[in-house]
Formats: sequence, structure tokens, C-alpha cells
Amino acid sequence: MLGPIANFIWRILSLISFLIGAGCMIYAVSYFGGFLKISEDVRYAISSQNFATVSAHLANAQLVQATTGVFVGLSFAFFGAGMVLQGVASGDEKLESDVRARLAMSRTLPGAIVFLCAAILIAWCTASSASHVALPETKAAAANP
Repeated sequence: MLGPIANFIWRILSLISFLIGAGCMIYAVSYFGGFLKISEDVRYAISSQNFATVSAHLANAQLVQATTGVFVGLSFAFFGAGMVLQGVASGDEKLESDVRARLAMSRTLPGAIVFLCAAILIAWCTASSASHVALPETKAAAANP
């Protein structure tokens, strides 16, 4: 089905996809480090009873948490795309066409499932962003119209 040049191109594309996925995972780990730093700042602000900064830090923490989830989702999306590309590139030319199609489907299905789960993770992380944190000034303004 695929010639040797096309097979080589598919494998190179899958390798690039895996490398981009690894880069996104490293970026997600760095964002998670920022999330841990923010949680230290929240503990310090609570101990000093500076509650205005606590709310601001919590809003920032939710934003960083959502961003971390998006980068983890992007990483898994690239991993899933790489798995799909590997499944496409690993065809056997000696089989009949219907057997070859079923084999290609069974090889690409795990990557498609990983890709779908990554899309769900990204959608969930972007839907639950920092819009749920109410700052003290907002609460006071809503109570006293």
C-alpha cells in the first residue's frame, strides 16, 4: 500500500510527533512547578492573614492548573498522533487488501483513543478555568449595590 519512501516519511512524522509530545510534557512539568510555588505563596499569605492576596494567588493557581492540564493534553494528543502514524506506517504489503485494512485499523485504534482522551482533557481544562474564583472586592461590590 505504501511505498518505502512514504513509509519513511510516516515514520519521520511520527518521530517528530513524539518529540513534540515530550516537549509539551516537559513544559507541563515546568508549569506544575509554578503551581507548587503559588501554593507556597498561598500558605505564606494565610499565615500572615493577608486574605486579599490569598484570593489573587488562588485565582492564579487555578489558571496555572488549567494551563498545566492543557499542556498535558497536548502532549498526549501528539503521542496519540504519533501512535496513529506508526500504525499507518507499519503496513504489510503481502496481505490481502481487506486483511490489510483491518490490520491498519487495529494498529491505529489505540492512538485514536489516546487522541480522543487528550481532546476531552483539553476541553475539560479549558472549561474549568479561573472564572470560578471571586475576589473579595467583587463579593463586597455585589453585596453593596
